[in-house]
Amino acid sequence: MKLLILAAAALLVFPASAGAQGGYNPPGTITVTPQTVEPGERVRVRVTNCDGEAGDEITVLIDGVDVGTATLNANGRFNEFFTVPDEAEGDVEVVALCGNGEVLTAIITVVIGDLPFQDDGDPDGNGNLPLTGANTMPLARAGAGLLAVGAVLLLIVGRRNNPEPEPAHAEY
Repeated sequence: MKLLILAAAALLVFPASAGAQGGYNPPGTITVTPQTVEPGERVRVRVTNCDGEAGDEITVLIDGVDVGTATLNANGRFNEFFTVPDEAEGDVEVVALCGNGEVLTAIITVVIGDLPFQDDGDPDGNGNLPLTGANTMPLARAGAGLLAVGAVLLLIVGRRNNPEPEPAHAEY
């Protein structure tokens, strides 16, 4: 009889807990790369667990400016590129306006002028590359010139020290 009561209790407890777990929806996240950009550059915005249905258009704002929309997939995600407004400067907010009033935010820094090396996340391969080493071409040209001058001097000095021998006279 105790076994029957335990089995009935298990049937009542486990379906209830499975239903509670199935209803859990983790919070949405937003990731923006690169995190330091210049005005007019493109950034990649990745969003996961955005509240809404597949096919919903999600508005994206950068520094309060509507920069476009992205379409949610069946998992509540999108991965799109957007252009930073020309008037943006300093620490600015990137906002994704998901369904049911959910707002996802990230901060990027917009600077005027040269940026340090960073991966811009753009698959076209036009990211900023670091300058490694020094420009050695002027030094290589100077070395090649000195070698050429040395070779010419050796030819001149060698001819002065070794005059052409006089033709040998045959004696009969």
